[in-house]
Amino acid sequence: MAEKEDAIRDDAEEGGLFVLITTLMDLEKYPARLLLERYKGQGNIERIFRFLKNPAWVGAMCLKKPERLAALGYVLLMAAIIYTLWERRVRRALISPDEEPIEGLNRQKTKKPTSYALQVVLGAILVLYRIQNGELLIWLSKPLKPNQKRVIQLSGFSPEIYEGRWNLLKKKSNLSFKDSR
Repeated sequence: MAEKEDAIRDDAEEGGLFVLITTLMDLEKYPARLLLERYKGQGNIERIFRFLKNPAWVGAMCLKKPERLAALGYVLLMAAIIYTLWERRVRRALISPDEEPIEGLNRQKTKKPTSYALQVVLGAILVLYRIQNGELLIWLSKPLKPNQKRVIQLSGFSPEIYEGRWNLLKKKSNLSFKDSR
């Protein structure tokens, strides 16, 4: 019996082993636990920028000027910031014990949805539009599902953002919203 316990303990110790190679050698300034936490925290960043590693997406870019490449970098960085803030906002709204979880990927109930899961939930929304008499009219092709409404509300918006009229003929001013109800 003691041999079996020793084997289990040895397996547990090996299973908890993580090899990380670094040039940060000052153990007081950079303890192993801190390095491991920072390394593992990179997963969120990797998840956000995963699309950049896709050769089909990157290959589609033909940016010959360094300024254009830098501009694309800034646009992607802003998109990543918005993506993570959206995820954070919804997760914070779901923290309350009274708040029911939402349906994430594969209809799994979750209180910690990823921004990708939120995007999948809202990705099925089809907004139609028509320009008529100098106005832009928008509306939904079909009613929102309860989970979609909930994600929109947890994101800090009202489902009515998908319906309305905007005057396009105003001179030198921003688009104005007219309530279509």
